[in-house]
Amino acid sequence: MRPRGHSSRKLREKFSFLPAQALDLLDLLLQLDPTKRPTASHALNHPWLIRVEPELVPPLKLPQDQDCHEMWSKRRRQQVRLSLASSTSQQIERR
Repeated sequence: MRPRGHSSRKLREKFSFLPAQALDLLDLLLQLDPTKRPTASHALNHPWLIRVEPELVPPLKLPQDQDCHEMWSKRRRQQVRLSLASSTSQQIERR
């Protein structure tokens, strides 16, 4: 498979509302060529991240809910049970 030609990057155009230093960091991190990407330590030392005061950043509130797949599977099984129970009771009533 041959690589496609050079395509223009649209990051700065699409995210022009972000601060210039934030865009610079994103641009570095999203390099297609892995050898051009910064290391984790270099990225963490980027001027945009150095200004961040971790104690002022509120902790993430991760969802406490079940995984949606698990929830949907339970709901589907319950619907199958209910429909089976309903059809069974209808068959019994007909007899």
